[in-house]
Formats: sequence, structure tokens, C-alpha cells
Amino acid sequence: MACRISKWLRGEASEGRYGLTPGRLHRMSFSGELAYEIYIPAKSGRKVWEALIAAGPTHSLKPYSL
Repeated sequence: MACRISKWLRGEASEGRYGLTPGRLHRMSFSGELAYEIYIPAKSGRKVWEALIAAGPTHSLKPYSL
């Protein structure tokens, strides 16, 4: 998903595609961190997860959980 998300305010969202998978990226923050949630169809979860984990080191992406 190509968009400038670094300047998003908390609660902003954008719809797009992750490869061939439609979804929504949502800026979240429960403890002041810079975090996002991705909403995609459940059947695409593993494929998108693996792509994000593979891209993580290049783009400083890390899984986050409270």
C-alpha cells in the first residue's frame, strides 16, 4: 500500500490493496506509540502476514502487541 502514513493523525485510515488483497490501514495508538492495524479478509491473513514479516527489516516494521 503506497501512501504517506508517517504524518497521519491517530484514528485516520486508508483503503487500498496489499498485493491482490483489498484492505484498510488504520493508525492506532493506545500508549503513545506509532502503530497501525491492517484489516483484511481472514482468508488472506497468512499471506499478508508473511509479506509484512519479510518486508519488516527493510522498512523497520515490527509486530506489536499490548
